Amino acid sequence: MRLDCSLETLRQEIEARTVFREKVATSVEIPFSAETQRVLQHAAQEADNLGHSYIGVEHLLLGLLREKEAVAGSVLAAHGIRLAEARKIASQPGAHPDAPPETASTAVPLIDQIKELVQKLAGLAPGSTEAGELTDRILRALDALGRMI
Repeated sequence: MRLDCSLETLRQEIEARTVFREKVATSVEIPFSAETQRVLQHAAQEADNLGHSYIGVEHLLLGLLREKEAVAGSVLAAHGIRLAEARKIASQPGAHPDAPPETASTAVPLIDQIKELVQKLAGLAPGSTEAGELTDRILRALDALGRMI
């Protein structure tokens, strides 16, 4: 599955359609929107259905694609990313089915880095300079991961 546009283009489209809220203190439970809660539930279901004992970025992608009203999911779908194809790739051990076996072990540290950056991003005010910088780092890491697989 290849994107017909750059990750930067996707980010810009998603940000343009997103309503940013004020920053929430990290000591308070994050007030996820109903849409976000459904995406996270879908991601957990996808992980369970695939027999995975964790929820990773691949499951979050599947969750977004299942939530047809989600901004990110609709932008991804508009660029040709389909649930069935993404699910097929996610069900493969390691990475992309055409990738050499060593790709999985090479990709794991990068996936861990992306997860850490996403966790940091979740605690920042949307639209802040630091959030923008972290988003750029995440996109660069995702781009590198995409080149691996």
